[in-house]
Amino acid sequence: MKTILIVLALLTLSISNNLYAAHVECVISGTPTQQSYTEGFCDSQINSPPGVFFRLVADKPVAEVQWSYGAEPEGNWNCGSQNQCSVTYPRGPEYFGFSQATACVTRILYSDNTWENVSLCATGTFYGQAVVR
Repeated sequence: MKTILIVLALLTLSISNNLYAAHVECVISGTPTQQSYTEGFCDSQINSPPGVFFRLVADKPVAEVQWSYGAEPEGNWNCGSQNQCSVTYPRGPEYFGFSQATACVTRILYSDNTWENVSLCATGTFYGQAVVR
């Protein structure tokens, strides 16, 4: 009976740790309605110059983050060593059909001097009315 209780306690601890595991969230700007950060994927139609904003949500304090990123079409990326990364575009929605941007955290250095290699990604997609010429 004691063994069963220990196994159940360890299982509960494991599940609770996974519920708060680090992840990347994103949100789209330039949209007709207010958006909020969502884990792993975000999307919206746009009505003004767009941006996709990413953030790492971790279960303990973060000192430094390494990002990898890409977008189609390419935009103006701003990703440093902190837990936020973004891509913005200077043009309005008439220049965009279906577009997407992805940002991934590849390494996290925590404030307690521990670190881990990870592959935590989020993708944002947006759509504007493309100009037909």
